[in-house]
Amino acid sequence: MKTMRVDRIIMFLIFCFSFHYANAQLNDAFEKGTITTTENEKKEGYIKTDDLSHLSSEVCFKSTENEAKYNCYNTSQIKSFQTETGKTYDMLSIKINDGSIEIAVFANLILQGETSLYKTVYDAKTFYIVVREDKNYVLQNDEIVFNEVRKYNYEGLLNVATEGFFMRNFSEIAFTEKDFIKVITQYNTSKGNESKVVTYKEKNIRYSILTIGGGGRKNESEFFLQANYRLFNPKISKSTSLNFGLNYYKYQFREVSWNKIDGFKQSLISFPLQLQQNILNKSIRPYIFAGLNLSYLKVVDNNNNNSLIQNGIQNNFGIGSLFGLGIEIDIYKGIMLKSESRYEVFSHLTLFGVSYNFSKMLP
Repeated sequence: MKTMRVDRIIMFLIFCFSFHYANAQLNDAFEKGTITTTENEKKEGYIKTDDLSHLSSEVCFKSTENEAKYNCYNTSQIKSFQTETGKTYDMLSIKINDGSIEIAVFANLILQGETSLYKTVYDAKTFYIVVREDKNYVLQNDEIVFNEVRKYNYEGLLNVATEGFFMRNFSEIAFTEKDFIKVITQYNTSKGNESKVVTYKEKNIRYSILTIGGGGRKNESEFFLQANYRLFNPKISKSTSLNFGLNYYKYQFREVSWNKIDGFKQSLISFPLQLQQNILNKSIRPYIFAGLNLSYLKVVDNNNNNSLIQNGIQNNFGIGSLFGLGIEIDIYKGIMLKSESRYEVFSHLTLFGVSYNFSKMLP
């Protein structure tokens, strides 16, 4: 079909191709820590920073900071692990879905005491685990399954875990970490025991990225320059980032007919604020994004350089939405290839460019 754009077809094929050939982790961050194997052997080294959904099932470890390779261990191999920043994970065997399924997970200690509270993730669901006298009580939130509410009675299990203390002192609570900590803390106090909320400072991952490039097809061309700041919080996700910065685009359309050149050229200065979701966190990273921008747009004709839009708010400058998809490919030590299809004030051409990542993980 003539209306099908070749450059977008190429980008789509690369986007799909990346799912099969992305094989190296992007910018893996490590922190000092200790793992304890199921044979009670302790090893000091460096543990890969990751979000709870990943650390609940697997921990990756290397002996020295400069090692390129690392090993990943599951719940059958590791008993517990701790980081220098204060994170503690213990392997726990728990029963979920009203005891119908038994699983082994790494659970994050969030309240330490005679009775402790842990948090973990399994199958994209968050679970809290009360541990008292080496017995585990799993608090699971109610869910809707096939338009029916499936209840897991987390309040009743919390009451059993606290020997009736919950029902005697609370009418009801929400399925929140804050409420569970409150109940367990007061229960420990009633028994003459102390409680300690486990806190730690998570290092953010921050990147300053400069990209230059362009795109074109018959009678159309576009040049762009992006200077963006990217921020990840590994405690939340290593795949979702907040991006903001300064972008510049120069687009030109030309058409020759009867010895006359018609067309226009436009320039866009944009201050975007967008959320980016990586589909993969590998050396080849397809992604989608959406957000808002503050922008200034100038459009003039090619013949007389006359402005084609009026001045004023929401005419040549204002606030708008943006969205699109793209792909980044690591080449060598911070150098990346990038392609992006973007809507921001106008529908850009599919653009290709070269990026450089200036930053590393910062405290």
